[in-house]
Amino acid sequence: MSLELKSFSVRFELFPKSKDLDILGARMKADFLRENPEMDAASFEIETAKAYLISSSHELPPGVLREVLLNPVLERENAPETWGFTPELVIERRYRPGMTDNAARALEEALRIRLGHSATGTIRASRLDLIRIDARTSDIQSRVAKAVAHPLLHLVKSFTPKTWSERSAERMDGTSPSSAHEASASATHAPESASPVTPLRDLTDENLVALSKEKLWALNLAEMKAIQSHFETLAREPSLAEMEVIAQTWSEHCKHKIFRGTITYSEPADLPVGYPIVAIPATTKSLFKSTIKAVTDENPKPWLLSVFSDNAGILAYTPEDAVCIKVETHNSPSAIDPFAGAITGIGGVHRDIIGTGFGAKPIFNLDVFCVAPARFDQNRPDGIFPPSLILEG
Repeated sequence: MSLELKSFSVRFELFPKSKDLDILGARMKADFLRENPEMDAASFEIETAKAYLISSSHELPPGVLREVLLNPVLERENAPETWGFTPELVIERRYRPGMTDNAARALEEALRIRLGHSATGTIRASRLDLIRIDARTSDIQSRVAKAVAHPLLHLVKSFTPKTWSERSAERMDGTSPSSAHEASASATHAPESASPVTPLRDLTDENLVALSKEKLWALNLAEMKAIQSHFETLAREPSLAEMEVIAQTWSEHCKHKIFRGTITYSEPADLPVGYPIVAIPATTKSLFKSTIKAVTDENPKPWLLSVFSDNAGILAYTPEDAVCIKVETHNSPSAIDPFAGAITGIGGVHRDIIGTGFGAKPIFNLDVFCVAPARFDQNRPDGIFPPSLILEG
């Protein structure tokens, strides 16, 4: 005897009632203009909506999605006219497998609460962002489309006017869009094979620097030449895994070369009017020792039980108890990989609390995440994401 398992799928779309209520679209356009100041604001438009794909082992009662999802003051549900006209291009983005889809998880829980946990069976949901792009030229349209999704975070489908009118609920496995154009990660982020890297031993200085930049190793010429010399001694080429480990170990993230190094500073000649003038030494040896550690050493407190000697600082809390406090500086990997870069920070915090003394116990996180000022959305090194896009992760 065989059993046929039924699955019911539905797509539920929500559109802002008016353009001035489209906060996400306005923010996306502002971010793009800040990152591309030469662009004419009138040359393109971005409007957004959202959709949910719901798959359930039970057919959902009529109207329950409207009841749970729709805010009638701000939104209208999937009306036949959608945006009121046929869009030139619609980008549909969803989180990649492994990413946390908070909106979808909240919907699943809301439906279980609304319908009763035993009545709903299996429910899976996925949240989609719908991004309509109209532009004067195909080049502008392509540039905007590339900017509104993150290749490491999102799966992307592109709708033409014809395919937009034919969209429907699709399979929910999340592995790839059903008839999609998937935004592929750039070559610098794409998984690579375990084969050896481009041979190092015969590369010129110029080629060594170029290879480090291409692979995002952030190794300078002296470091690349040291690696080259080491593998010449071994009479072989390094594997990709070996190069990645060296780059990670020698990175600013792990080695704190800037914090430990000697910094020379000169005041720019073209400071804006009213810019605050701060006395900064022309030469600073070890930013860490001369600033963070120096201030602590100059102001000893009896409740500072252990600082700069273990994996985390230890502060007196009561006569019998102490607390550990740990912070991490992990914005640099976040600028290359927002998701994994940020999780590296919180993982390091937990690890170092557990590794303090005979082993402390993490009890809560202080959530502080900093990005560069918005002006750094321009003139960035290749492979570095703008602050506005890092916050999307």
